[in-house]
Amino acid sequence: MLLRLTRHLTSAAAVLCTALLLTSQTVHADRLSEQRRQYDQAQAALARGDQASFNSLKRGLTDYPLYPYLLHESLRKRVDSAPHQEIEQFLSAHGDLPAARSLKNAWFKRLLSEQDWPRLRKHMDPDSLSAELECPLVLQMWREG
Repeated sequence: MLLRLTRHLTSAAAVLCTALLLTSQTVHADRLSEQRRQYDQAQAALARGDQASFNSLKRGLTDYPLYPYLLHESLRKRVDSAPHQEIEQFLSAHGDLPAARSLKNAWFKRLLSEQDWPRLRKHMDPDSLSAELECPLVLQMWREG
């Protein structure tokens, strides 16, 4: 009798665990689907220049796998006006993304035009500078002695 009850409880526990696992996967899939929709909406808002909608939508995407690319696109569009600290934070957190290199080069051009030599020297990678950036920087370093 006890053996039969143990088997019955074990079977019931297995069914319950399976049901919970399936429910968890469904909830995760629904969340991912919702984030995918929000991501598309955020990209559309960014494309039409609706910064308020973009900022509102991106708040719900911080754990979405493509979130760094959304931030990159926003910064790429505002590279000439975005606060330097915002760009620095992005590059610190996501500088290893392939897309980050183009943002960094565009930002370096801005720093060059602003003659922000200390910040440019702080963030430059001598091995990856283009001649367009390297020549003025080396000239400035020569001027400074």
